[in-house]
Amino acid sequence: YTYYETLGWSGKASGYAGIQAHPKAHNFIFSIWDNKSHKAPIKAVHKGPGTEIQKFGGEGTGLKSWNFTLGWDVDTWYTLVARCWPVGDHMHYGYWSRSGKTGKWTHLVTMDVAVKDAYFQGGTGAFIEDWLETGVNARTSHHRNGWKRKLDGQWHPFGVGRYSVNYWDLDPGKRSYNFRANWNAGIARDKSGPYYFMTAGGRDTRPTTKNPSRFTIKRSDKKPDLPGFIINAHKPSP
Repeated sequence: YTYYETLGWSGKASGYAGIQAHPKAHNFIFSIWDNKSHKAPIKAVHKGPGTEIQKFGGEGTGLKSWNFTLGWDVDTWYTLVARCWPVGDHMHYGYWSRSGKTGKWTHLVTMDVAVKDAYFQGGTGAFIEDWLETGVNARTSHHRNGWKRKLDGQWHPFGVGRYSVNYWDLDPGKRSYNFRANWNAGIARDKSGPYYFMTAGGRDTRPTTKNPSRFTIKRSDKKPDLPGFIINAHKPSP
């Protein structure tokens, strides 16, 4: 029962996106928090096949989507894309996934946020969250080839990653205390090139780096190099 956040942002429409290992199935998540500047509740204006929409509470309130139908496989690269654009005095936020195994893109959801100019702000975050606090099991995520496209249309590659442990949960009685020394992060490589990794939990996991640490992967590419695609069918969301 683990959430792997891959895209996190701040601003007047702060939110996050990623994948989750859930008892029901492997699912995709996209969430946006409520903000006092919003003039109406957040709503979904597009739902991909199998996408479910729910309000959430707890650590703030907002609207979330999840999709158990599409599924994802371990040891497979996925390209996850979040994009926002103005529609009148509102902002729309969309979420897409591409499987490295099939090459297929899926438009999972688009949400309507009732506030003007609520663009992405801040850095792009990623984390691993063990919902059932079973830190005896190691969880590892891999990240590579990150990009941002700014309002002028220019692409900017992610070349530096900063890793840190959630220090606010390491005290006695807190949820990460029992496995406060069981973590690791760094740069690894597969046949397609280098990538960042981070590991949380696992009885035998030991850090090989400092907390916090910064890692650099040199980038010479100027924009994403992904194949084009053809839309075979389209129909309005119900």
